[in-house]
Amino acid sequence: MKKSTTLFLVALSFFLFCSCNSGEDSTQSVEQDVVQADEMPRLPAEMVHTLSTRCDNIQYIFIDYPVSFSQSDVGSVRQTLTFIEEETALVPGSCRPTADMIFLGEGEILADAKLYFMDDCSYIVFEESGTPTYSHKLSEEGKAFYMGVLQNYYNQLQQQ
Repeated sequence: MKKSTTLFLVALSFFLFCSCNSGEDSTQSVEQDVVQADEMPRLPAEMVHTLSTRCDNIQYIFIDYPVSFSQSDVGSVRQTLTFIEEETALVPGSCRPTADMIFLGEGEILADAKLYFMDDCSYIVFEESGTPTYSHKLSEEGKAFYMGVLQNYYNQLQQQ
């Protein structure tokens, strides 16, 4: 157990170190992904209704990790939608998105969002035409779920 914990910490440190590239190109990319601290409204009721009734797939692409996955089980999608709290979020400019989310319904893109759940940031920021438009706090259950996704990834790395 102690050996696997040590391996996990070494792997996590390695990935965090690799993701902290100080090159000029990565700095520009980070600046584009960071949302300025600004209060955004919550999703309109119509959009919430659309997501809750039509969304049947959520795709995730993690930004600093070689992880992507899709949820296509309607029950899992509905559960994930409960991770989005009604309360809006004030997203500090220091927070960086962890993953891109694409909400689909019958193959049609219903919404795009950035997921924040690292470094004391727990938000989902929905975008329209690439512009941050709506924000919501991420529930503790949601944060635990996404941390579990990364934990499973690191566990698989250790087994290889």
